[in-house]
Amino acid sequence: MCRPLLCAVLAVVIPCLGQRDAAALELRPGQEVGLAIDAAVAAGSIVSIVGNAVTLAQRTPQRGWILSSYFFGTLNMVIAPLLLVYGRDPSPAFGLAMGTMHGVVGVVNFSLGVWGGVLWRRARRAEGGGTALSLVPIGGHDGAARPLAGLGLRLSRW
Repeated sequence: MCRPLLCAVLAVVIPCLGQRDAAALELRPGQEVGLAIDAAVAAGSIVSIVGNAVTLAQRTPQRGWILSSYFFGTLNMVIAPLLLVYGRDPSPAFGLAMGTMHGVVGVVNFSLGVWGGVLWRRARRAEGGGTALSLVPIGGHDGAARPLAGLGLRLSRW
């Protein structure tokens, strides 16, 4: 039951072990801000991974964790190639480590979100509360008092 949590934690911790200390690097002006944003995204992603792993281990996926997983997973997967290319300025190893860490964290986070979304959707369908999409007739009069007829699309229980 705790296997998803263990896998998620290991997938986050192992890439972080090989990173160099950012304070030991000679940074150019403005790179501190980039590292602060990078750290904020990484922290949000780790919180999202742990939250998703806990709810998935309990088999009770929650929509908020799923959406946070999609958001941070996508953000990490966008940041990863940028860091691989442009993060080599202070040190090539630093850019490689940071880009790899964000790539792994992004894929793990997004995958947990997809898995949670599938389980959440199955639970909603099992209880009969899935999204209903149906065609409905439309009738009435337009602004000039002429008769109007057609079909509409109804989305309910979203």
